[in-house]
Amino acid sequence: MLSKKSFETKAWKVIDKHLPKIETMSSTSTRGGIQGLVDKAEKSVSQTNQQLGEAFQDIQTLMDRAAPMVQLASSIAAKVQKINSSSVGEDPDNALIRNYLVQLGIDSPVTKDVAGSLFHQELAKEIGKIIVPLLSQPPYLGAIDLVDVYCIFNRARGVGNLVSPEDILKSCDCFDKLCIPLLLKKFPSGVNVLQAKGFAEDMVISRIMSELKEQSDGLDVTGLSNRLGNGISLEMLNGYLQSAEEKGLICRDSAPPLGILFYFPVTPFFP
Repeated sequence: MLSKKSFETKAWKVIDKHLPKIETMSSTSTRGGIQGLVDKAEKSVSQTNQQLGEAFQDIQTLMDRAAPMVQLASSIAAKVQKINSSSVGEDPDNALIRNYLVQLGIDSPVTKDVAGSLFHQELAKEIGKIIVPLLSQPPYLGAIDLVDVYCIFNRARGVGNLVSPEDILKSCDCFDKLCIPLLLKKFPSGVNVLQAKGFAEDMVISRIMSELKEQSDGLDVTGLSNRLGNGISLEMLNGYLQSAEEKGLICRDSAPPLGILFYFPVTPFFP
């Protein structure tokens, strides 16, 4: 029988040459499935880490080379400022160098050691550069509390170059001499306000009257301040309210427990 013959010849051990040869996957062949995705992700992460390492190395090299240039520019700025403080006018060459330094962002703040007797004049110039553009933008109405000027100006100068309130107050006396379009106004209450040249106090008073006219029940200082916006501090507002009262444009009433309320008078009166 055929089965007996196959068993005797061990046919299962005979390899048919006509059958296709099945090759096993070698270790060098491309892997598929999950392991292939993992290998691809690891390769991508390795390449990214290598690129980042090279990039940070280039940045560190650039910073190391830039440090001496920054020190040189700062030294030049200090020397130029010292020369200008000892002369009446600024030399054109020095002005050109200062302009280049400003464009590089290395315009050193003025100090008493460098400016000497002209410190407050130089300080007034710096205040003008910062505050004049600020007053033309909302929420300011062309005037700003000197306390706010102190905070904004010192923040711009940096922690290592802070100036005192007294120095800022003295610098305000130099505005007119240096033709800086700023004016220091002192309210009777003692509040100091920095106003832009051409600023009309009547504009603020007119806004106050308009708000009070819409609110027939009256407004206290806080409520009025909220309506006018953040550009006017409570101290400034009290000063303007006092000026308006002296002109007979508004009136006040003490209404416990609400406190002092301000009103637009039905019939204008004059003191």
